[in-house]
This record gives sequence, structure tokens and C-alpha cells, in this order.
Amino acid sequence: MENPFKTKIKDVTELGKSKMAFCLALGSAFLKGEEIDQLSVSHLCRIAKVSRTTFYTNYFSVSEVESDLEDIAITSLSNRFDKFACSGFAPNEFERMIRMYASSGENKISKILKKFIIDKVPSFYDKWTMALEWRFKDMFSHRSDKEIVLGVFVNAVQYGIREYLVSPDKYSPDFLSKSVSSLYNIFAELKLKGDPHAPEAK
Repeated sequence: MENPFKTKIKDVTELGKSKMAFCLALGSAFLKGEEIDQLSVSHLCRIAKVSRTTFYTNYFSVSEVESDLEDIAITSLSNRFDKFACSGFAPNEFERMIRMYASSGENKISKILKKFIIDKVPSFYDKWTMALEWRFKDMFSHRSDKEIVLGVFVNAVQYGIREYLVSPDKYSPDFLSKSVSSLYNIFAELKLKGDPHAPEAK
């Protein structure tokens, strides 16, 4: 099965020095609270200290830079996810996942990643959803309604991670992990009425 995550996310190792400079400049403005869709090319060039000519050699618009910045953040996230065996779901896996997000470091890309999540940037969320669905795609493969269940589960994972990043003192990683694990167990074990492939509930 083709991996839509790998085929739709740009290989950021091939961006080049100039494109990376514009992405990091956009990231700096984003972290300062500037609205990406309000940034002009001239302003971005001043931040990056690169000419407009160089910009238009590499991009047509600021939105293209934003897309590349999202790909950089998603790739960084994907590299961390490689540490997890997501074909199953161990009880402590989600807790480790939350802690991974929370302790991902204070470098610029990590800060940008967290802000993309906290601000619920739609285009980033679309890519993040795709990445999570690919990671968890085999978990509910026995169900005839696997696409629906996977979508609900991924939304729960995203909600738990964002909730922790926004209010780390509200819920502990252990509490959120148990909540998501409980949801997983329900979906994994509950037999859908009329579904001959789902296992019987224990």
C-alpha cells in the first residue's frame, strides 16, 4: 500500500539553502505572533536578509513557503515517531508520545511544531492527520468500519496532545494516556453489529 504521507510531504533535505532561509524566517515571524497570511514578500525577505529576486527564483508566494515550513515540522515529527511501533498500541505508548512532544527541545523547529499544533493551523493539521493515520493504519484493520474508527481515534490522539501542550497542568500524560488507551481498547475489542470480521468483545 502506497504511503500517502511519504508521497505528499516534500523531501525537506532537498530544499536548499535559500528555501530553508525563507522557511526559518517565516518560522521566526510565526513564533513572534505575526499572521502568516498577512506577511508580505518584502517583509519576509527583510527577515531572511535575502533579496526579492532570490525569493521569486524559489517561490511564487508566501503560502508556498508556509507549506514547506509545515513539511519541515511534519518531517521532524515523523522522525521522532519512528521510535514507536504503532502497529499495536501499548498502554504506555501514548504517554511516551505526549512526553516526546512536550520535551522535544527548544530549537526553532520544535517551537514551530508546537505552535502549529496549539494554534490549530488547518493546513498543518491536514498533514498531521495524514501522518498519524499512516502510523496507526493497521490498528483497526480487522474492522469493516476501519476508516471511521481510525479517524475518530486520530482526532482523540490530536486532542490529547494539544490539550497537554496548551494546559500541561490540567491533565497528566498518564491520565491522557489512559483515556486514549481506553478508547483504543473499546474500538479494538467491540464487535460491530453485523461485522463478521471484528473479534468478540472480551
